[in-house]
Amino acid sequence: EIVVVDCPRAIVVAVYEHSKVYTEGHLRVSFSKEMKILCWEFSTRSHEELVNRNVVQMPPPAANELGLSPTVARYMQIAQALNDLRPAIYKTLKANIRQGLMSPDLDQTQRRG
Repeated sequence: EIVVVDCPRAIVVAVYEHSKVYTEGHLRVSFSKEMKILCWEFSTRSHEELVNRNVVQMPPPAANELGLSPTVARYMQIAQALNDLRPAIYKTLKANIRQGLMSPDLDQTQRRG
């Protein structure tokens, strides 16, 4: 016999080193007859993050002329480089499929992009 606990208004608290996240949502948990969790479902409605004041007082990371942090700027550079390589990657994939070096079902990836 399966036992189901259904709580339409539940709060899950996640505690991290410098913050806590309170997440409100719908919780549904199914248990086996041995009271082992079979399924844990949580549908989030809202959340709130509380950050330690010491962390908030840290200086913000440097930004470039567009207001992007170095990490975001680097990510965008890498994304652009990969996007520029897309035609060459697809051409290589097609050639490898034609030569039997790759499975034809991988050919679907080129149609999605």
